[in-house]
Amino acid sequence: MSMLKRSGPPCAFCLEWDPSARSITVGLSYGSLSIICLEESKLEIRQEWKALGFELWATSFDIHQPYLVYTGSESPIDPNTVLTGGYDEHMRAWDVGSISKPVNGTLVCLVGGVWRIKHHPFVRDVVLTVVCTMDL
Repeated sequence: MSMLKRSGPPCAFCLEWDPSARSITVGLSYGSLSIICLEESKLEIRQEWKALGFELWATSFDIHQPYLVYTGSESPIDPNTVLTGGYDEHMRAWDVGSISKPVNGTLVCLVGGVWRIKHHPFVRDVVLTVVCTMDL
């Protein structure tokens, strides 16, 4: 598959292996998402599409449904829940089956724009977040 049309070379802002370690999802500086696979000792773009109108900073395969890719979230551990964050300083939990509004009682203020969220690999209810604030 050919790369999408754009001006200048892209910058890869994030990447993550799928659970089987056969593919990589890559978030690019011009808002596109690429799925890259290792084919006969070389990397090939399997799919690429415009995901956002700005930089794509986080992408992740769903570990329970590896054909499903999220942008703006990371490492869903629970197959029914995704955590998101944003510049409004809040982390939210979403039910994948009812994505129209966050799960009640899951709004957590983190006192800074939420840039990254990563689940603890062994402790179910523990997450690491990276937040940025200008009030130092």
